[in-house]
Amino acid sequence: MVYFGLSKMPYLISRKNPMLTTYTSHDSTHAEHEIDLSETGFKLAFGLEHYYTREGRYDPNFVELHMSLVEYLIDEDHLMYRKPVIQDIKIRKCTEEDWKGFNTPSRKHAAYFEVIKSRGNMYCISPAD
Repeated sequence: MVYFGLSKMPYLISRKNPMLTTYTSHDSTHAEHEIDLSETGFKLAFGLEHYYTREGRYDPNFVELHMSLVEYLIDEDHLMYRKPVIQDIKIRKCTEEDWKGFNTPSRKHAAYFEVIKSRGNMYCISPAD
């Protein structure tokens, strides 16, 4: 184990060894099972930024964002009795209209909320098309 770590160290330091993860979904979404997120009132925003500098870290040349809603159907014995239903959700940069849909932050957090919005590194889920 130590040898493996030592042998990989030069590649990790020189950033010549990227890690790629691929996920392929088959037969995932059917129209009769889709959930309209705008109808449920569900809101979500997340940020992609460097922890110390707060610079945006999303580069579409290297990163592709995916989000899915997975519904498991469980019977009374807690056993899954059907294949899970997976619905893909679109992601986009948050707009001023998106921010209006969120709950108003408390006075304690209002200033920080405005700072987060102003950096422009936040992404929101898109309502159903």
